[in-house]
Amino acid sequence: MNFRLKLGLIIAVGLILGLAARSYLAPQQERTAAAINLFQDICVPFSKREETERRIRKSGLVPVGLDQNWADPESKFVLEIGALHCAISDTLLRLTKVEQDRFETLVVELVEHDFPMLGLVESYGTEDWDVFQHWSQYDEGDDRNWGILLSRNSSEEGPEDRLFDRSHTVLRISIAKQ
Repeated sequence: MNFRLKLGLIIAVGLILGLAARSYLAPQQERTAAAINLFQDICVPFSKREETERRIRKSGLVPVGLDQNWADPESKFVLEIGALHCAISDTLLRLTKVEQDRFETLVVELVEHDFPMLGLVESYGTEDWDVFQHWSQYDEGDDRNWGILLSRNSSEEGPEDRLFDRSHTVLRISIAKQ
């Protein structure tokens, strides 16, 4: 084979491998970013006591169950709204290990950037959790207290335990009782 044909073949194969690797890796980052966007679009305004119903209707979320729960087709996360909290979780489709690490990084960046008034709370008795990070503004027991919690139970070990695996990741913002 001549030099130009070999070079063309190498470039073509490299391009195909590069595109394949990009399509494999990109959805993992897009899913975690979509989950953070969901939290910012719905839960952050909720924490400021802003109206969220119209935002939910416009967002393309799909109602699930009888309670205030919606599924996000883009991130595959579930949104849950209660009287004093708004949360997203990966209960529909668990994050991969790579996605978990990326999601944790994005959450820490979100809290540091958008909620500088919140301090990381030292938590005790959380050894059985893969992740347990809690940020709040006031002391526990203070009616003004509000905060953000990122949590994930420890994964089950055996293959038979996967059916009952409760190791889903949850990002929750709780508002003050006032």
